[in-house]
Amino acid sequence: MARTVTSSSLGLTLIGLLALMLCNKSTATVYYQQDLAVPRYPRSDVILEKNPFLQETPFFGAPLQNVTARVGRDARLACVVENLGHFKVAWVYQHSGAVLTVSSQVITKNPRISVTSEQRSTWVLTIHNVTMADKGEYMCQVNTDPPRKLYGFLQVVEPPVLEGGDEEVTVDMGQRAAVTCQARGTPEPTIRWIREDNNRIRINDTAYVSDYVGATLLLEDAGVATAGGYLCIASNGHPPSVSRRIVVHVRHPPIIGGASPELKAARGSSVMLRCRFSAFPYPDLAWLRDNHLGPQRLRHEYFTVTRIRNDERYTHEMTLSMRNLVLSDFGLYTCLARNDLGQAQATTMLTEEITTTTTTTTTTTTTTTTTTTTTTTTVPPPPQYDYGDYYEQGDRNLTASLLANTSPDESTQHPRLAPPQPLTPSEVSPPPEEINISTQQLSFRYYHQYNC
Repeated sequence: MARTVTSSSLGLTLIGLLALMLCNKSTATVYYQQDLAVPRYPRSDVILEKNPFLQETPFFGAPLQNVTARVGRDARLACVVENLGHFKVAWVYQHSGAVLTVSSQVITKNPRISVTSEQRSTWVLTIHNVTMADKGEYMCQVNTDPPRKLYGFLQVVEPPVLEGGDEEVTVDMGQRAAVTCQARGTPEPTIRWIREDNNRIRINDTAYVSDYVGATLLLEDAGVATAGGYLCIASNGHPPSVSRRIVVHVRHPPIIGGASPELKAARGSSVMLRCRFSAFPYPDLAWLRDNHLGPQRLRHEYFTVTRIRNDERYTHEMTLSMRNLVLSDFGLYTCLARNDLGQAQATTMLTEEITTTTTTTTTTTTTTTTTTTTTTTTVPPPPQYDYGDYYEQGDRNLTASLLANTSPDESTQHPRLAPPQPLTPSEVSPPPEEINISTQQLSFRYYHQYNC
């Protein structure tokens, strides 16, 4: 009986232990499967799963993010390690294999590296004043067995920087102009060209573009329209973009225009003569006048030269100003420009506008009629002056000041043109009761009496 009881008790005990083991095994398996059903991160080789049976095992609480930093700025890489315990976190630069930090201690001799611990579980590697040499892969490692690792990449970018290049390019007319602009940066910058005046770029006779992409801008068969300022703009998606101004000069002889063929003005009035010119190199300038006094070259203080605003073809206007005109101011005026490539000229005939007055006098009424007559002058073909013809006369022909009449008053040089003196009472005869004397008769008597 005792053996039977003992066997039954033993059997019950074995059955209870087996049930308990099966129960514990089922519970552990379900918990583990449930924990793995939704893993924290898909990379189970680098992410430590939290295991309820290994409470002392560290695990990464977040992935290591890639970072992009500009040259000269600071870069921060953050590694989150939960349940670290007595283990330590190290930062390693993969390119060289150098250990940068261990725990809170900096191992490298690079003074730009530092490490801090934030909120106990976050280890931040900071690289100050980033350079291009800092670019690469960094590893956050926990010294478990085997070691646990996470990788992150530091991308270093550099805004565009212009290097070298000419600020001015000079070519002869008809030649090809090559304008170059070099830039560095990460990623490699794109270079775009535009004209400073927003006009279209003339590539050749048939191709005009609003902008051009490339390090070298080729301008075929350069002409006057090619000259001007060009902007080279470098950009790579990381501001700021940078630009440089390059001026293209096209050597060409003077080109003159804008002068009026003929102008009319009365004595005592004012007048301005203008002509426009374009040339490179900048030309020597002169105003010439040809009338009954002979050819003369006007002194430089008589005229002004102003640049046409916002015109990159270097067009200027030459203006000759005169006031209180006298007889010797009328004649043929020539504006002349010359450089080492040639010369050009334009002419304007300044003619006098004459006003005559006819007076009829009777004993009862006086009628005055004013008639304006413009002298008709046949303009001969303009003479072709050479710039040196009147350049060495020492400006002796003219002595008047700027903005004054350019010739002396001829009435002071010719007594025949001086105004007559008034008659004395003894020379004046009393008029008859009825008299009708025409202006012609009075004028005849006047000049006859004064022997003029």
